[in-house]
Amino acid sequence: MAQVNDPQPPLSIRDRPSPSGAIVSEADHGQIIDIAGTQGEWFAVTNPVQGWVPRSLTEYNCNIKVARVKFPRGARSVDLASNFVGTGNHQYKLRASKNQTITLTNKTGPMPQLKSPGNRVLFAGPQEGDPASWSARLPEDGDYLLQLDSNFRGYSYAFNVKID
Repeated sequence: MAQVNDPQPPLSIRDRPSPSGAIVSEADHGQIIDIAGTQGEWFAVTNPVQGWVPRSLTEYNCNIKVARVKFPRGARSVDLASNFVGTGNHQYKLRASKNQTITLTNKTGPMPQLKSPGNRVLFAGPQEGDPASWSARLPEDGDYLLQLDSNFRGYSYAFNVKID
């Protein structure tokens, strides 16, 4: 999936990967389009119609992410931010010790779900009405999982993780 990001909408969907290709349809700015493949700097699209659009006029990213949280030297907190275009799953693994305190502070979008190394849900996010900040003492040593999912249109998020 990708989202149309054309500064001069609507985006022309062409019959071949070329600016001189015949226009078969148009897509509005912000519209979600389905990507079937690439050729050079062009995306083959299947929805709303079959055709080709320039990659440079879309916003797209890898909607599956698994990353290790790394704190800057001497720091106890770090900001994490990204976005989804369409469906996806972002996971951040965080090494922490029993009895440390974790604090999640929301900056934009939903808060992540937090799972213990034993896969127990410690914080249920992302949900409507999540608090601006949440803290808890960690129950065990190991890799904790911060996770966000997008089931449809996507969204942007940013939050801070602090370990004391």
